[in-house]
Parts: sequence; structure tokens; C-alpha cells
Amino acid sequence: MHKVLRKIRMWMKCASYPRRKMIRFGVKFIKLRELGLNVRFGGKSELCNSYNMIIGSNVFIGDGCYFNANSLISIGDGTMIGPHVFCYAGTHNYGSSDLNAVPFDDRYIDAPVIIEENVWIAGNVSIAPGTHIGKGAVIGMGCTVAGEIPPYAVVVGDKAHVIKYRDAQRYEELAGKGRVYGDVFAGKGFTFVKKTDLR
Repeated sequence: MHKVLRKIRMWMKCASYPRRKMIRFGVKFIKLRELGLNVRFGGKSELCNSYNMIIGSNVFIGDGCYFNANSLISIGDGTMIGPHVFCYAGTHNYGSSDLNAVPFDDRYIDAPVIIEENVWIAGNVSIAPGTHIGKGAVIGMGCTVAGEIPPYAVVVGDKAHVIKYRDAQRYEELAGKGRVYGDVFAGKGFTFVKKTDLR
């Protein structure tokens, strides 16, 4: 009985919010600054300070992800995020000349994270405060990403270095036709091929 009443109270509390800004997260609804269509989450993900998050359409966020939006976190349309990705949009003040405690003081530094459209972030990636990932970029498994990642870059390694760039012309052609993975292939299985079969 208490579970039913709790759900009714949560529904009534959330009923006043515009639906396009609300998402069901387990048994509760959370409010985001903006929320697109066809957004899917894996299990056990956590959004802290979600009112500072913008999530575009056709976005997938994998299992066990953690987003701490003390400042803005913006995730563009068509972005795919693998499991166990950690993203922080802010950091403690630990290095200023007027530091008043150690290891850090009571001030928190805003550092927005911007992930542009159609980015693929593999599993176990850490995204540092202040990171900007350009459209169409691919972030390899286990990377620690900080700073500016150019559009179409393929990034690998613990220190996230660019190893190559995607074909920008082909990317723009597919994006222009609306061939976005989350929209085109949602709910369909993969076709497994050998790497040698690809052009």
C-alpha cells in the first residue's frame, strides 16, 4: 500500500513539469533542463543535479553511468554512451593562490561538459570537467578525456590521443539524410561481419 501511495505522490509532484523535460528513472521521475525524444538509459545509471543537463534526441546511455552536473552537461542528438562512463561538470578548488583549506576548500569551480551530436563514447570512459567533444567523434574504451576533442576525431588510450579522423564527407552525407543510429536501428539486432568485409 505504501509503495502505491509513494508512486501516486511522485506522479502528482511531477505532473506539473512539462513531459519533455521529465524522464522516468527507476521508480522516480527526474527533471532535466531539456530532454529530447527517444532517450534510453541502461540500468543503475545515476544523474546528479539533473536540472543542469540537456539531453538531445535518439540518445542512449549505457549501464552504470554516472553524471555529476554541478554545471551544465549537454549531450547532443544521436549520441551513444557505453557502460560505466563517468562525467563531471565541475571540480573542487584545490590550486588557487587564495586556497583556504587542504586538500581543497569550500569553493566549487563550474566547468561545463559539452558532447556534440552523433558522438560514440565506449565503455569505462572518464570525462573530465570542462571537456568539449566535437560532433561525430569516437572515444575509445577506457579513455580519460579532458579538454577539446575535435569533430570526427577517433580517440584512444588512457591519455586520449587522436589516432585518426572519420570521413567528414561521409558523416555529413549520412547525418544529412537522417541516418542516425538511435533513430534508424533502435531495437534491432546487430549484423556481425568480419573487418575484412568492410570497405
